[in-house]
Amino acid sequence: MKAFEKVQIESVFTQRDILHKRTFEFTLSEGGVKDHSISNIESEKRATMVRLLGYKEPYKKECRKKPETIAARIIEHCVVYFLSDSCPRIRLIDGGNEILLNDMFNDQIKKYGLPDKIPIGSHEFKIIHLRLYQSDDNRHKIHYLANNREVNHDFLDNDIPDLNKKLKDDEGKPFIYLAYVASDYLDKSVNTERTNFDLPEENMELFKDDIHKGNLKDSIIKKVKEHLKPLLDIIRDEKVKYIETYIHDEAPQYRPLLKYAKDDINEIKDAKNKINLEIELHKIQSKFEREIKNESKRLLNMKSVKVQDIYLEMYKVLIEKINDFGKSKLAEYIIHRKTMLEILKNNLSYDENVKYN
Repeated sequence: MKAFEKVQIESVFTQRDILHKRTFEFTLSEGGVKDHSISNIESEKRATMVRLLGYKEPYKKECRKKPETIAARIIEHCVVYFLSDSCPRIRLIDGGNEILLNDMFNDQIKKYGLPDKIPIGSHEFKIIHLRLYQSDDNRHKIHYLANNREVNHDFLDNDIPDLNKKLKDDEGKPFIYLAYVASDYLDKSVNTERTNFDLPEENMELFKDDIHKGNLKDSIIKKVKEHLKPLLDIIRDEKVKYIETYIHDEAPQYRPLLKYAKDDINEIKDAKNKINLEIELHKIQSKFEREIKNESKRLLNMKSVKVQDIYLEMYKVLIEKINDFGKSKLAEYIIHRKTMLEILKNNLSYDENVKYN
């Protein structure tokens, strides 16, 4: 209603074996509904027609015009309904052009979908992996369903950093990944407003078999990673190679991180943004420094060590880290010194056009 002056509804239906036709309009008036009428009819095909009239600016200006694009957007918005076996036949008609959205969904999305299962405790959750090719959205999502309707969703790039842009299939075609999760357990757990699920944040000792939000999401993320592993491996390898080149060529002070902080480097998001990369590497470096200090304190505070070999091994590992860290600090100092000398040189350079006293 926000984008239109009014919406006309015409519906033909049966009630107690009698065929009826109902018509009315949605408007932005105080009552909201006007010109409502219902009558008995003899013969007409059961259907509902919705007419959106009086398209307003600025929505009209921004609206897609091609019927294929509009059909793709409708499907994207209503994927969960097209997944249902009870989804009605939906047609998009534009003059002489007619698109059956159900067929379009089956050909372009559903046939590439892969159903899977996630066991959690004594419960089983169904998950459908889908690829959406014709989408303006760049964020991959988990959609949580209850009674075949969406309740809420999570963005996957918050838990899988490498899912921060569209993926590409074997032919190089970009797509966004969608996971639809359903189960009897979620059907029973949805709140009355259908805005969330009545699940505890963490496991409760008294109800060990209950699902909590933490282990539900962790199990889904694990399954998503398994499903997307070949694509995620390619993205991660390209990212790590880029970071390694950046460190070797532009930021040698971070070289120890390639040896001691591989897992942290794998979690860096948006690595090709050099400002963001520098910030993330600095965070990891600071974490690395704190760990060295804590290890040193623990080693110095060890009053007695029964096995001398264990102590020597711990000492050896720590000294190696300190030496590598010292080299990185030296590299940082050399870069800083070189930069300051270049600035000083530029400021002291002689200019023939400038008069000196």
